[in-house]
Amino acid sequence: MTDLLAELERLQPLIASAKQSLALGSAVEKARKPVEQAPRHAAFLAHLVACTRELDGLSEPSLRQRLQGAIDKAEDIGGALEVAATADELEAIATDYPGVSAEIVRALDSLRARWTQIVARDFADLPAVGELLSKISGAETIGSDLKQIGEQAQALAAADAQAEQLAVAASALRARRAQTLDAMRAFTGQAEVDAFLQGVIQQRATLELVTPGVLSWLAEHGALQAFRVRS
Repeated sequence: MTDLLAELERLQPLIASAKQSLALGSAVEKARKPVEQAPRHAAFLAHLVACTRELDGLSEPSLRQRLQGAIDKAEDIGGALEVAATADELEAIATDYPGVSAEIVRALDSLRARWTQIVARDFADLPAVGELLSKISGAETIGSDLKQIGEQAQALAAADAQAEQLAVAASALRARRAQTLDAMRAFTGQAEVDAFLQGVIQQRATLELVTPGVLSWLAEHGALQAFRVRS
C-alpha cells in the first residue's frame, strides 16, 4: 500500500500537467476561429472606414460612433489574443469574439442607412426628371441616364450590399449623377431653367421658379404637359 501511495504521489504532478495540457489544447482549439477570422474582419473594417468616408459619414456622430465601437472591440480582442497564455484567457477570447462580428454588423447597418438617406435626398427624383428629358428632342440620352442612375441608386439602397460593394457602387453613382447633371445644365443653357429642374429634382420647385423664360423653354420643347401643380 505504501508503495502504491508513493506511486500515486509521484504521478499526481504528471496527471495535473496532463489535465492542464488537455484544457489548454481545448481552449486553443476554441480560439482557432477568432485567429482565423481576425484578418478578414480587419479587412472588412478597413472597407467600412473607406465607405464611410466615401459617403461623407465621418461627420455623422451616430455612424462614427458605431464604426468606432467596432474598431475598439476588434482592438480589445486582438490585444487579448496577443498576450493570452492560459486556457482561461483563451476561453475568454473565444467567448468574447462574436462581439466583434456583432459590432461590424451594426456598423454596416448604419452605413446602409446613410446611403438610404443620400438616395432619398439626391437620387429619388432623378427618374421623374429623366422621364421628362427623355421626351425632349436632343435630351433623350440625358433623360435615360438620369432614370437609370436614380433606379440603380434605389436598387443599391434596397439590397444588402457589403461595405466594399457599397463604396464602389455609391462612388460611381454619385460621379455619374454629377456628370449627367452637368450635361443637363449644358443642354438647357439657361440658369433659370437649370434652377427650375434642380428644384424639381430636390422636391422644392415652386411657382416662383416658373418664370416666363422657363415657360417658354418648356413650351419650345413640348414639356408643359409633363408638370402638374400640387399643393
